[in-house]
Amino acid sequence: MVPPSSAKNPQSSTCVLYDPRVTTTPGDDPQDDTHSDSDAAAAQRARAAEHPEVVGDTEPTPIIVPRRLAYIGAGVIVALVLLVLWSVPSVITIAILGSALALLLSYPVRVLDNYMPRKAAVAATVIGTITVLVVTLWIAIPPIAEQVTEFAADLPGIVDDAEERLRETVRDLEEQGRLPEDSEDRIGDLEAELADRAQQGIEPVLTGVLGRVTSLVGLFITLFGILFVGITLLLDADRLRRKATSAFPQRYHDDLDQLWTELGASMSRYLGGLIAIALIQGVLIAIGLLFLGIPYALLLGVWVALTSVVPYVGAWLGAGPAIILALLGSPIDAVWVVLLYLAVNILEGNFLTPRIQGDAVRVHPVLVLLTIVAVGSLFGLLGVILAVPMLALGRVFFDFFYARIRIQPPETAD
Repeated sequence: MVPPSSAKNPQSSTCVLYDPRVTTTPGDDPQDDTHSDSDAAAAQRARAAEHPEVVGDTEPTPIIVPRRLAYIGAGVIVALVLLVLWSVPSVITIAILGSALALLLSYPVRVLDNYMPRKAAVAATVIGTITVLVVTLWIAIPPIAEQVTEFAADLPGIVDDAEERLRETVRDLEEQGRLPEDSEDRIGDLEAELADRAQQGIEPVLTGVLGRVTSLVGLFITLFGILFVGITLLLDADRLRRKATSAFPQRYHDDLDQLWTELGASMSRYLGGLIAIALIQGVLIAIGLLFLGIPYALLLGVWVALTSVVPYVGAWLGAGPAIILALLGSPIDAVWVVLLYLAVNILEGNFLTPRIQGDAVRVHPVLVLLTIVAVGSLFGLLGVILAVPMLALGRVFFDFFYARIRIQPPETAD
């Protein structure tokens, strides 16, 4: 007897064994699977066409590198970078001066941020700064260049006059028995030796300076690089901060944001104050020397502004030429010049620096002096100039870690 199901559906007479591993739901037939596979392939092809760089939905295949090989590769990369920096020192110069420019302009950019977008604030600050510099140089360069020309023409006569006065003084002291009789000859030998050394030291300096000035292309590239680095840092300051903090665990992000802010504020205050104080000192000295009738007053004011960036020693370097020129006129003029420089230095130390720079460094003067001597002996004049800002950065890092580092107490036995 035939089962009823077979009678109703003759095609189902084939016997199919039950397999518990196979579960079926309505619509799960091979034909539907074929359609779904083709649809998935078409979708994947469409995604590949829209994003050619994405081959599939899988993650990039990791390339396993031994730890020792990774360390060696990292060391080789660092060595190559240092070699490039050593071979092309202008890269370091552009990086340092570009960073300094960004720090100097960060304060006006932060102020303008309250009234306009970031890009507009940076553009307005840069354009305004360039305009002020161009106008200032346009006004100041002609009279300064004229005094430089006059000084170069009068320098041989000034040297002869100073030499004659020195010899007269030595002869008077010899007659009074305060100096040996051959002192004048010794002074002549000393002058000849100093002249030879000065010529040997000045010639390479002048050659290097002239070589750099005549290389207008290199100068333009350097200036453009400094401006580009400064503007880029101003525009991407927030993104760089986020990138730097993202490399550390989440619980340190607030502390790192605070460190970033304190570093920027300290360096911006120091560099901005340094330039402002140098300009004020140069202007005051130039006005005072003009009032006293000392020649080359504008040139001496520029010299004071340049030497004031050297801590402690800069004041003496700036006063020396003016005092010598005043002595060639009369001792009374020299006394007035000394009093003028003392007054400007007292004003700088007791009013300008505390009011403008504030506590940007916050380091004891003895430690500042020792740092200047140590760094200057290692890196020369550049080290002397960079010693104080490096010390300011070190103080910020010291305060940051001193408030947070805790020494783990020793474990006690139960």
